[in-house]
Amino acid sequence: GKVARRKTHEQPSSSSSSTSSSSLTEGTKKSLHVVEFKPGKIGFQFKGRLVTKVEEGFQAQKHGIQPGWRLATIDQKPAPEATAEIIKSIRSIFASNKNVIVGFQKQNSSSSSSS
Repeated sequence: GKVARRKTHEQPSSSSSSTSSSSLTEGTKKSLHVVEFKPGKIGFQFKGRLVTKVEEGFQAQKHGIQPGWRLATIDQKPAPEATAEIIKSIRSIFASNKNVIVGFQKQNSSSSSSS
């Protein structure tokens, strides 16, 4: 009897380059650094959505927040543009004795310095 040769042509080229490209466009939510702040002193300053200063010993520093990050979401809603509006929305959540969940956009290495 003849031994039937099975054709085992495994193609290594098929699954190599398909995974890396999709990660860029896949929702920006995944790249957010989400932090939960308890009512009290958060310990960072911001101008608009941009974090300008992180004070030592408070919640922001413990969560590893860096100046240059941007506030993206507050309580799962898009963060307001104006500094005063951001403060107001955080304070109103604290006023009802709830934690504020803030999503920060980490500063990308490819940062275009336009302000």
